[in-house]
Amino acid sequence: MKSDILVSVQGEENADDQAERRAAAVEEAAEAVMETLGDYAVSLWGDVLAAVVSSLFKSKQDAEEIMQEEEAKRAAEG
Repeated sequence: MKSDILVSVQGEENADDQAERRAAAVEEAAEAVMETLGDYAVSLWGDVLAAVVSSLFKSKQDAEEIMQEEEAKRAAEG
């Protein structure tokens, strides 16, 4: 008789589990955004989503700039 023992190591997940959790989180977030948009006129949705995407892009650029400045500072110090 053969038996298998499955061991789960904390912090290690297989790719399928990670993809499943990510898909569930994306779906949940999308539902939350739609629920929030539902509080406003449909005619505003496009402009609101454009403003959100623009803000996210700006934040990403700012974060990249800060990271580059910190790298330059470390290089100058070290």
